[in-house]
Amino acid sequence: MVFARRLNLIEYSLTHLLLTASLTDSHSIMIRYLKQYPDILKVPVVSPVFVMGLPRTGTTLLHRLLSLDTKRFRAPLLWELLNPVPSRDKDGTHSLTYSLAY
Repeated sequence: MVFARRLNLIEYSLTHLLLTASLTDSHSIMIRYLKQYPDILKVPVVSPVFVMGLPRTGTTLLHRLLSLDTKRFRAPLLWELLNPVPSRDKDGTHSLTYSLAY
C-alpha cells in the first residue's frame, strides 16, 4: 500500500509555481503558433475517440487494441504530447514535419 504525505507550504508553493509557469508558457506558444498558421484550425477532426475509465478496468488494453488499427485510429506519440508545437531551426524552418490529415 502506498501512503502519500501532504506537501508542506514551500513544496506546495514551488509545485504550484512550476506548473502554472509551464502551462502558461505552453498556452502562449500554442496561441502564437495558431496566429501564425491559422489554416491548422481548418483541418477537420473526424470522430475523435477518447479512452477513459477508472483504474484496472481495461482502458490500457483497449487503447493498445485501438492503436493496432492504424488505418482508422492514431494516438499521439509521447514527443507530440510533450511538445505539440514544432520547434523552429535557426533558418526559420520547422525541424519536424507534421502530417495534419490522415
